Amino acid sequence: MNLSSPWEIILWWWKDIGLASKLNFASDRLVESVLWMLGMFPEPQFANCRKELTNVGKLITIINDVYDVYGTLDELQLFTDAVESRLICASHASKKQNGFTTKSSTIH
Repeated sequence: MNLSSPWEIILWWWKDIGLASKLNFASDRLVESVLWMLGMFPEPQFANCRKELTNVGKLITIINDVYDVYGTLDELQLFTDAVESRLICASHASKKQNGFTTKSSTIH
């Protein structure tokens, strides 16, 4: 397979995983994700970054669509708590790594 541009690689990846056809309720807006990343990283040297973040963005969109369509209130609360907990841990680890740990940012 000869894919000459990052856009062809992204399109190939998106078609290959087949989520748009398997999850008919999910949004299939690949171009929107590509344009978001192009707006965030317009410089040519960030082509690889755009490609990878487009993939991540599409997966996050799919998770959001599953969350919206299929989640019960209890499941959604558990998922939200898990994501928020992970974000708090990541924030704490980042602050600690950078030497900015304060009493208020310490998790007990």
